[in-house]
Amino acid sequence: MKLLFSDDPEGECNISVIPIVGMGGIGKTILAQFVYNDERVQKEFDLKAWIYVSEQFDIFKITKTLVEEITSCSCSIEKLNLLQHDLKKRLLKKKFLFILDDVWNQNYISWETLKNPFVYGAPGSKIIVTTRIAHVASIMQTVEPYYLSELCDDDCWMLFSKHVLFGYANSNVHQNLRKMGKQIIKKCKGLPLAVKTLAGLLRCKDDTREWYKVLNSEIWDLQNDESNILPALRLSYHYLPSHVKRCFTFSELVSRSFFQQSKRNKLCFVMHNFVNDLAQFVSGKFSVRIEGNYEVVEESAQYLLHLIAHKFPAVHWKAMSKATHLRTFMELRLVDKSVSFIDEIPHDLLIKLKSLRVLSLEGIYHKGLPDSVTELIHLRYLDLSGAKMNILRESIGCLYNLETLKLVNLRYLDITCTSLKWMPLHLCALTNLQKLSDFFIGKEYGSSIDEIGELSDLHEHVSYVDSEKAKLNEKELLEKLILEWGENTGYSPIQILELSIHNYLGTEFPNWVGDSSFYNLLFMELQGSKYCYKLPPLGQLPSLKELRIAKFDGLLSAGSEFYGNGSSVVTESFGSLETLRIENMSAWEDWQHPNESNKAFAVLKELHINSCPRLKKDLPVNFPSLTLLVIRDCKKLISSLPTTSLLLLLDIFPNLKSLDVSGCKNLKALNVSGKMRLRPPILDSLRSLSISNCPKLVSFPTKSFFAPKLTFFNIDYCKELKYTA
Repeated sequence: MKLLFSDDPEGECNISVIPIVGMGGIGKTILAQFVYNDERVQKEFDLKAWIYVSEQFDIFKITKTLVEEITSCSCSIEKLNLLQHDLKKRLLKKKFLFILDDVWNQNYISWETLKNPFVYGAPGSKIIVTTRIAHVASIMQTVEPYYLSELCDDDCWMLFSKHVLFGYANSNVHQNLRKMGKQIIKKCKGLPLAVKTLAGLLRCKDDTREWYKVLNSEIWDLQNDESNILPALRLSYHYLPSHVKRCFTFSELVSRSFFQQSKRNKLCFVMHNFVNDLAQFVSGKFSVRIEGNYEVVEESAQYLLHLIAHKFPAVHWKAMSKATHLRTFMELRLVDKSVSFIDEIPHDLLIKLKSLRVLSLEGIYHKGLPDSVTELIHLRYLDLSGAKMNILRESIGCLYNLETLKLVNLRYLDITCTSLKWMPLHLCALTNLQKLSDFFIGKEYGSSIDEIGELSDLHEHVSYVDSEKAKLNEKELLEKLILEWGENTGYSPIQILELSIHNYLGTEFPNWVGDSSFYNLLFMELQGSKYCYKLPPLGQLPSLKELRIAKFDGLLSAGSEFYGNGSSVVTESFGSLETLRIENMSAWEDWQHPNESNKAFAVLKELHINSCPRLKKDLPVNFPSLTLLVIRDCKKLISSLPTTSLLLLLDIFPNLKSLDVSGCKNLKALNVSGKMRLRPPILDSLRSLSISNCPKLVSFPTKSFFAPKLTFFNIDYCKELKYTA
């Protein structure tokens, strides 16, 4: 850590290169991880990246990985000079920390070429290199290497005891197990990887016969062959169940650090070198990883079960047609000499590979998924990440055994009308997602809602629960939102345009609902809150234009809290509201008037009140801009009004253009009589009047009804109407 935080690098060009040297399995990568994840490191460096290098020192691949690590985006540049220029611009005057893990390169020129962009970083930048080879360190180092030595027997025993559960969970284990355990760790020769592997093999096993088999196995006496596989690892494989051995054979195909979690992508894992060596040893001729040696495909195609290739030349397609038993085809990059990438995958390349279970088309520049893919009925895993496709055909649904579909750079995910019960794990890996139709919360499985917090480009998203964990206050581009609740939840305000809350089961809404900091909110919908007994202060929303409230079974009254009268700053509740719909409110009885000083609903144009059977008091009268009034199935509202009140309402709403009265079972008359009026109302703006399904209506006041601009007049299903007055 002292070397890492030193101000002045001992090397030239602003960067220090710190090698960590030791034999395989000694813990070089673990030490580098410890440093990389230290909190002080997070604060010290502007940029960080971890690159697994391995035997092939591919300058282009390493550089591209660096760019993708520090940008968290895929890179489409395919020329090294342009790639290095791009990296140089990103490193300019930035203090960075890079980890180059498992380096084997002993070519000084290659190292010099790779580090060209590094010199543009800020002083104090560091590169940590892990390697088994001292000469590699001497080529790259600017400071003395840090050598890791083998653990002593006491340290090995402590490590073994920790992982095999000696000392606490199984403290009464027989003494002869301890004795055998100490003999076993001596055979590990101080290598932490070997110790942990055997500890895992014997974990929680108190059968002395199992321990005896490991201690006295003939594998300890085998001479190391060219594979240089640790005896401890061979033992661990030897005692695996048969079905796990098949998985282990398959894992030979993947990158060497498969079982260590990636620094940038939690979905990705890496395998330790020795573990990968063992996987290659046991996989035999049934698995091939192509690293430039394409002839091996032609030689063994008919026997192949698993194949991995980085760039696969078109000249070898014919040989692939013989691989009829192939189960795995990964990291396929089809290359033609005339172009960097071909536009389409040959139809006949896949049609003969009907045994495929795993197919990776990662990064291929093709127009679309070939139709032949739909014939791969056994396919379980399909990787289309980085593929240059705009849309995925519906025919993908023919792959009825498909379990994993890997999509990177996905912009739009529509999962409406599906039977999903939970979302797949690690949804946060879809970092480019802009629109998500639904989010299903599983009781025990699947993604948690906080993974949405990583989706910074999300524009539109519906149906989720925990808004705080989803970091909605950071979604600057979010325009539409629907929330569905199962339990009460807290929240902080955000800048959105549309908000819907469905099935909220609390008795009161959280404080943020109706908060004036939602200054961009134009549309709001509250529906299905059957236990809620009061409305949130929605009158405080300064830009709200449309509001829909429905199915509040426990709401009896809409009072001052609805207008936001508890806040001294509210003088014009619902100042921007143009449309208000209140529907299916089975228990609602009272709609209270706002305070006299509050000029509420100043610009309201449409008011719809539907299926509110218990609402019985007067409506608020201050709707000066109302042009459309719809009242349906509100029998107590009409019957509680004086006989003149319905027409009085028309006079009160001077701009009303349309009136629709329907389902008012107790409405008997619309006449103007008595001392309540000196003159009939003049309805200058009314153009449409409809009265329907009012079975007790008996009269209509034609003499006292003056609407000179009326163009539509309808009365139907009013069977008691007999005369006009």
